[in-house]
Amino acid sequence: GWLMRDFREPDPEKMHYKVLAERVNYLKNDTKGEKEMCQIMEEIAEKRFQKGIQKGRLEGIQEGRLEGIQKGIQVTIKLYRQLGLSNEEIIKQLSVEYEIPQSEAAKYVYAE
Repeated sequence: GWLMRDFREPDPEKMHYKVLAERVNYLKNDTKGEKEMCQIMEEIAEKRFQKGIQKGRLEGIQEGRLEGIQKGIQVTIKLYRQLGLSNEEIIKQLSVEYEIPQSEAAKYVYAE
């Protein structure tokens, strides 16, 4: 319990564990410790920033692929309609070509 209390204690003078109190005092009250803490925090922030960028890129790529597939489906539907295929035939073809369930293909067909 004392250790958890020390972790929450901002004043190193009021801590029970000397090793922890000394380290906190160094990081908070010594110029070198402050610089060290700032460097550590900057590294953490940079890592989080880079992870955020990477996650954003991956989401953008996935979104772009999905958008491309959707546009391809729309073009395919228009082509099949020009060829005179019925909605049911188009749904079956889309299901096979794009490897999607017929229920999903039907949503595209009837959305147009």
